Amino acid sequence: MPIYKRIHSIYNGVMKKTILLVTILLLSSLASAQISPATGLIAKKRFTGLSVGFNADLSSTTAKLEYLGARFEGLGRQNISGSIQADYGIPLGSKGILLMGIKRHLAAQELLNASALGSEIKVTRKNHNSVFLAPGLLVNDKTLAYTKISYERFDANIEMTANNPETRLVQGVSAGVGLRTYLTEQLLLNVEVSKVYYSKDSFGLSSSTGSTYGSVGMLHNFN
Repeated sequence: MPIYKRIHSIYNGVMKKTILLVTILLLSSLASAQISPATGLIAKKRFTGLSVGFNADLSSTTAKLEYLGARFEGLGRQNISGSIQADYGIPLGSKGILLMGIKRHLAAQELLNASALGSEIKVTRKNHNSVFLAPGLLVNDKTLAYTKISYERFDANIEMTANNPETRLVQGVSAGVGLRTYLTEQLLLNVEVSKVYYSKDSFGLSSSTGSTYGSVGMLHNFN
């Protein structure tokens, strides 16, 4: 097995174990969460309102691509990037919070780069934005655990041998889990893992393609 495929396989294994671990920690935290009504009211208020911040994102993309008669399999790229996000929290039930927000990735990323059948292809991801909903439950007076669904879209710049470069719109949906906790009165630490599934017709995909994300961020709450 080529060394890059071994590295990619090891990386994907680590990401899957990380997602499983975070999910188990979230479920165990929720199962043991006990908050008094008075404390719950104060905690809920802390997670409402506007929060804005910066994330460090680690992503791994896997794909099978069929484009102009050439088929590319076992593709994958890992990227480290930054993003900014803003969300607004509203109360939801006795211990719930609903976060609604947007996220913008700051830099272009190489999504695919491979060769097959005498052809080479490179796909660069640009202008990556998302809109999300994240319902959550209070774990304690300083911590919120949540699940997240989002709509993802970006421009894919496609370069292929003997063909003019073109740009296509790529769309997808994402599902994930996260944990948000206060470090100071207004500064929040946000940790999140998610999986993005892209539409098959976005840039000639022949099978399921997606990206796995791990994110650590710092946010300021203005409430």
